[in-house]
Amino acid sequence: MSLCTDCYDAGAFVNTCSTGLQFGEVEALTAYTVAVESLSTGKIQTFEVTSDEDGIIIVEDVALSQRTSYTLWVTVGKINNPAVAILVDTIEYECITFSVVSTSETDSIAELTP
Repeated sequence: MSLCTDCYDAGAFVNTCSTGLQFGEVEALTAYTVAVESLSTGKIQTFEVTSDEDGIIIVEDVALSQRTSYTLWVTVGKINNPAVAILVDTIEYECITFSVVSTSETDSIAELTP
C-alpha cells in the first residue's frame, strides 16, 4: 500500500457491536487477505476471506475499539504484497478508512461502501 494513494473514506462511524465489515467490489470468487490496521495502536488484524459472486468481501469477527480510526486493505497472499484495487462507485482505491464509535446497536455487519 502506497502512502501517496488516497484511501476511500467510508465516512462511516461503525458501532462497536458490529461483528464484521462488508465492502467491495473486487474480483468475484477469489481468495484474499484483508488487513485491518488500528491507526491509534498500529496493530494489524488479518483475515483470510473469499469474495462472493458479486465481488463483495465480508470479514467477520473483527475486534474494533471505540473512538478509534482504522485503515483496511486487501491483498492476494501476504499483507505486504501489493494492495488489490477496491472498486467504489467506479473509482479504484487501494484502501478504505473508517472510524468506530460506541453505540447501543445490536450486532450487525457494517457496510463500508455503497
